Amino acid sequence: TELAAPRDADRALEVGAGCGYQTAVLAELCSEVWAIEVIPALAEKARETIARLGKRHVHLESFDGSAGWPAHAPYDVIIVSAGAPRVPTL
Repeated sequence: TELAAPRDADRALEVGAGCGYQTAVLAELCSEVWAIEVIPALAEKARETIARLGKRHVHLESFDGSAGWPAHAPYDVIIVSAGAPRVPTL
């Protein structure tokens, strides 16, 4: 997160939201956050966490984020928290 240097006005994308910890950190630092989690049960846990924290500017969906989430691009900050067998080609 520190290396990505998010700022207040930034739009962030997180690939691999897991249970929502990094997503919540980004929600504290950025104006809007889009997060992707491929495992539906983890995505639901992340949604619960984000809702409990009252972060209404977070958009979280469950799908394979290998290609990112181009529908909401461009992003100022992209953090990949997911494990992958290889770096995807674009």
